[in-house]
Amino acid sequence: MRVSCACRDAAIVISTPTSVIHIHIIEKVHYILFMRRIWLERLGVGCVTAFALGVPLLLGLVGYLALSDGFVINANDPTREARLWMIREPRNIGIALTTVSASSPSGNLNVSTQTRCVRTNFTYLKFSGGLRLERTSEFCQCYELKDGRWVTTGATCV
Repeated sequence: MRVSCACRDAAIVISTPTSVIHIHIIEKVHYILFMRRIWLERLGVGCVTAFALGVPLLLGLVGYLALSDGFVINANDPTREARLWMIREPRNIGIALTTVSASSPSGNLNVSTQTRCVRTNFTYLKFSGGLRLERTSEFCQCYELKDGRWVTTGATCV
């Protein structure tokens, strides 16, 4: 007596007289390993591509920051300004980021409607003495729009 079952991915043949079981699942295993290898190759190509494109971009950014005063986003508008620059002090070498957030004037009743107060936050990524991220400095300043330009006022922030 011979029983056979033909499945889509594997065929199982059981021969009772000799009690030999032939299982043809090797093809299925090879297929799974082949698909896994393809995904690992794709992941490897993605990592190599990210490294090959990221390293020159990062080196170019650091080189630009080292040779210039940095990037200023929304320049001449202190209520939306952001700045990225390099710190070049003998004991503190790194990159700094300045961002602003809205604030309100503190108790000054004579502040005009054209006055905006902003809180400036400094974030430092320091390289000297080990890589560390510091968010230490912040200050608040108010500006007034006069003749299309923002001018610092004497108003204080909350």
